[in-house]
Amino acid sequence: MLILNLVVFLTHWTVSGALYINGVVVENGPYYFPDNTLDININSALSILNNDITTFSGTVNMDYGSGFYVTRNQNLLQYDVFILGQVMNNGLISFSSSGLILLAPRYDMSGLDNLVNYGSIFFVAEQIPLNSEMYLNAVTNMQMATIILYQGYLPVGQVNFGTNVIKNSGNIYLYNLEYHQQNSI
Repeated sequence: MLILNLVVFLTHWTVSGALYINGVVVENGPYYFPDNTLDININSALSILNNDITTFSGTVNMDYGSGFYVTRNQNLLQYDVFILGQVMNNGLISFSSSGLILLAPRYDMSGLDNLVNYGSIFFVAEQIPLNSEMYLNAVTNMQMATIILYQGYLPVGQVNFGTNVIKNSGNIYLYNLEYHQQNSI
């Protein structure tokens, strides 16, 4: 038992409001983030399952080979993911929903000060016959790798990249989503 407690401590610990992930950590909702810093180290992952509303405001630092997953696969009232602050992604960020919900899923990274993506970002909405909403906007946007926004059903969902310039030397894919360009890419 002592060894198990030590392993949990070493993979998932907080210091003055910051959350540091070393290894693989899986949490089943409800789950609440500290509003400070989320550091996911190399070859580590944080996976949050079946959280109705996931909100994080602070700094997200994703190391190479790391993963940050927020997934819903149960029937829930709603499914919303909000990330505010800044994101430095060298790993994989995936927000995914499937199953029945009463309100359309919403993925919102529109309140970011800074988004730098050298990894992959996926927003996925499946098996939900409602118009999903996907927002990805920051004061500073540097997109150097891959962003995939996917809705696997009709009617068509909405995507919004905001009005700020996106410096893109990577790939941005939209599937079954309506996009009205308001910015320079």
